[in-house]
Amino acid sequence: MTTLDKTTLDRMTNILTSKAGRFIWHLVQMILAMEGGMMIYHLLLRPVLAPTGFSTLTKEYPLFGYWMMVASMTLPMFALMRCYHRSTWRYCLEMTIAMLAPLAVFTVLVLCSLVPIKTLYGFGDPMMILAMAAFMLFRPGHHAHGGHEQACH
Repeated sequence: MTTLDKTTLDRMTNILTSKAGRFIWHLVQMILAMEGGMMIYHLLLRPVLAPTGFSTLTKEYPLFGYWMMVASMTLPMFALMRCYHRSTWRYCLEMTIAMLAPLAVFTVLVLCSLVPIKTLYGFGDPMMILAMAAFMLFRPGHHAHGGHEQACH
């Protein structure tokens, strides 16, 4: 192997490593934002709403409680993408749709009594994360990272 070939190979390796690292870090940030939203929902919002009958409502209608938790996960992820990563509105909405689509399918299966709700509880979060990762791989670099749109306005 010539010096030029080794240098080219080293550059390609550095580029791929850098891209993979940025991809993983972005995904981890989104997961942490989602988990933070879920913690706020479970530790702060549910106890505050308990006197209003919210707990009874979520016990009576577990899908409602599940989707409230999903909303509490989605909002901080959306805010992180929009405000910190400066993603476009369109990219944020597309990511949100991609991550919610598997949950919608599972919800329909639960409503049709084809799968138990515990399946949604067990596979919902992993399916969201896989859908987000797949979307990010399918649409790399479609967020603005500054300059294209004014974020958080």
